[in-house]
Amino acid sequence: MKPKYIIGINYGSHDASVVLYSKGKILFAAEEERYNREKHTKKFPQKSLEYIITKFSLNDESKVYVVYFMNPFVSFIAPLKMFIHYRNYVSLKYGLKKSFKRLKEWFYIKKYCINKNWKVFYVNHHEAHAASSFFLSPFRKATIVTIDGRGEYLSVGFFKAEDRKIQSLGGISIPFSVGYFYSYFTEYLGFKPQCDEYKVMGLSAFGEPTYINILSSIFSYRNNNKPKVDLNVLDFWKVKGENTFAGLIEIFGPKREMGSSISQNHKNIASSLQKYTQTIISNLVLEAIRRAGYKNVCLSGGVGLNCVANSYIAKFKEVEKLFIPPAPNDTGTALGAALIIANNFCPHFTKNITWNPFLGAEYSSSEILAEISKYCDLLEAEFVEDPSLVGAKLLSQGKIIGWFQERMEWGPRALGNRSIFSQAYPISIKDKLNVLIKERETFRPFAPMILTEYLKDYFTIEESLESILNYMLCTGEAKPIALKNIPAALNVDGTARIQTVSSNFNKKCWDLLNHYKKLTGIPAIINTSFNIKGNPIVNTPKDALADFIDSSLDYCIMGSYLIKRKTLA
Repeated sequence: MKPKYIIGINYGSHDASVVLYSKGKILFAAEEERYNREKHTKKFPQKSLEYIITKFSLNDESKVYVVYFMNPFVSFIAPLKMFIHYRNYVSLKYGLKKSFKRLKEWFYIKKYCINKNWKVFYVNHHEAHAASSFFLSPFRKATIVTIDGRGEYLSVGFFKAEDRKIQSLGGISIPFSVGYFYSYFTEYLGFKPQCDEYKVMGLSAFGEPTYINILSSIFSYRNNNKPKVDLNVLDFWKVKGENTFAGLIEIFGPKREMGSSISQNHKNIASSLQKYTQTIISNLVLEAIRRAGYKNVCLSGGVGLNCVANSYIAKFKEVEKLFIPPAPNDTGTALGAALIIANNFCPHFTKNITWNPFLGAEYSSSEILAEISKYCDLLEAEFVEDPSLVGAKLLSQGKIIGWFQERMEWGPRALGNRSIFSQAYPISIKDKLNVLIKERETFRPFAPMILTEYLKDYFTIEESLESILNYMLCTGEAKPIALKNIPAALNVDGTARIQTVSSNFNKKCWDLLNHYKKLTGIPAIINTSFNIKGNPIVNTPKDALADFIDSSLDYCIMGSYLIKRKTLA
């Protein structure tokens, strides 16, 4: 039976997600956190599934295939490999417990689908990462490298791809893991592992890379050489609670506690970690190119969210073009899994997939108005003919606005449909956004959203990054005009995590930026995610209004409605 619909599912790991694919189109993709409001949730994506079942009228007769993002049987290899390295029975017991949990998740999905007469499959984790990148890329032939914490037991995968065929060229297994290496230091620096790595990346700009030689002595990979991991220092594979960081403390000093002050030493560790990690990543990419032979590179896995490393990779002459999907982390494995099954079972499957990153839920004007009416004692709303023009005028007056339009973005970055916008000057606007609006650490940087046609006027950026500029996955070096006109959108080191916007990519944001350019002469604003501290990015009008009320945002533009707080009598 050829499927009419294919559902990809990731859960049990961080960033549970659901994708719906049919006849060459990605119909829906979303993280479960946007529905259950639990950031980076691992839970079964019940609410996302309920949404697509209702929205697309899926039933027992719908010819649905469901695919899980992991091989639950091969995952038992991981704890056995670690036992060989550690000879630690407690760690073995913990690892086997996790593997049985994977098996339990797999059987839960089977039970869920059998009740609906849906067929169930699974794929290998790194193959799902590979497919999520290559099948969305503009390349017909490509080298693929996948880098994360771990899948079943691999932490790195090498692949070559041509048309519909993706061929494995081997990989690297645990205990070597770039993802867990970075996460381990993330926790040591007082942040949440597998969650706050982007904070360490931002913090790295404030330090000096004084510890690179030390890092290279405990963790290394050079082309054609065996990976090196000093398990006496890096004990991140022990059972949770036993990783005391004793090795790191002996070398770098006391572990920082979450919420405590950040010293210059912490900044130097972050800087060293970032610069050394991007060297490791580049070595892995070059090894993948050596094996596959293609200069167009697809990168995926959670490490693909490190935009500083992505831009470093792009500088190598061996890399002609680099593609990374909007959700390279485990969120994207739901998509990759669905596309692998489509490739296997749909004879007419091609790489010419209809997609953009705006794949989540959309809400009608009546739904928006109905939600606003529940807050009539606090808020007032005005219908506006041109939301983009109204938004641009407010921004030119120095206002900070919530922006809620059309379909929600796929992936962890707000790309202009669930965003907070601000002008990017003066530089003091950074502190207002961090402290009063986002309620987060003051060192955190913001990203510029810029009209595509003005990118090269404001930034120096590698040509090989062209295909990912819309997704906020790379950095560029600011030119003098950027330093003058958008200082609040730049990192302390004069770089920025850039997002370009064209009329084909996001028409409403493009209109807003054009109006803003006419009013101010500046083609860029700050774009940050529409959420306040601890919350996932907003999904529904209810989410957006709750965050608007609890924040210090000046206005919210939701669909065609301008929303503001009522003035107290």
